[in-house]
Amino acid sequence: MERYAEAGISIESNPGSNVYIGQISSHADHPIFRWAPLNDKDLNDIGKYNQFGLRKRRLSVTTNTDDQEGIIPTALRMEHQLIFEGVRDHQHSEAEVTSWIDRIRALRLTHFSSASQVKE
Repeated sequence: MERYAEAGISIESNPGSNVYIGQISSHADHPIFRWAPLNDKDLNDIGKYNQFGLRKRRLSVTTNTDDQEGIIPTALRMEHQLIFEGVRDHQHSEAEVTSWIDRIRALRLTHFSSASQVKE
């Protein structure tokens, strides 16, 4: 994962479908919290988010929908809410969580505006 972070590779997460069709038991267990911990302490401590102490930085992650009209009808606002509710089990303040979700939203906007410029 450290190589992905160094290369600037971004991981797209789809919390609703990841839990619904994946091997994740709840939104609190979603790997987005390992990929991009809310604060540096979570990343620096050897433990749940950095099990072997090898990681130095967060991965670039975005939250998206992947099935708006099919099996899992959802909206981006709902995907952010699912992650917000899931992170409450991680003992962070509401301000930390809101700031973290805002960073993820901003990154998503950056990626998609960059992608639309490439198409032109």
